[in-house]
Amino acid sequence: AILEALAERQLGVVKAAEERARDASSVRPVLLEMIHGLAERPARSQLLLRSLMGVAMTNNALSNFLSRVLEGGRGHVAAIMLRGQELGELRTDLLPVELARVLQHGIFGTHMIWSLSAPRDLGKWLDLTFEILWRGMAADGTLTSRGTRPLRKERSV
Repeated sequence: AILEALAERQLGVVKAAEERARDASSVRPVLLEMIHGLAERPARSQLLLRSLMGVAMTNNALSNFLSRVLEGGRGHVAAIMLRGQELGELRTDLLPVELARVLQHGIFGTHMIWSLSAPRDLGKWLDLTFEILWRGMAADGTLTSRGTRPLRKERSV
């Protein structure tokens, strides 16, 4: 029940960010605000985050639930990434859903490592992770040496 309530709250943060991105002149501040909003509850306790993730990883029903929540959230983040591509801020050689998944990897990983480490400022690590991810997602970043790979049409990642 706690994991489900947290997941609903987190999904609300992501949906609100998607809404803000629709009219934003830049998605960068929207994404940064979103990742800090997502950290508000987990940042209160490293032990709680470790406990919740431990249960989710060892219980098939909760693991499947978490997977569905992440996939649903990824769809909303992908809409933000699409807006960033439309604004010319984000690279277009990757699908919006691919950019969204990479962001999830970075932010999720930051939370997990923070939860297993000596007490540190999670916000500082989120900022650093985002700065590095942003440089890789920015419009001048490409997967090929010339950046000529066209936007792919596949959907699943």
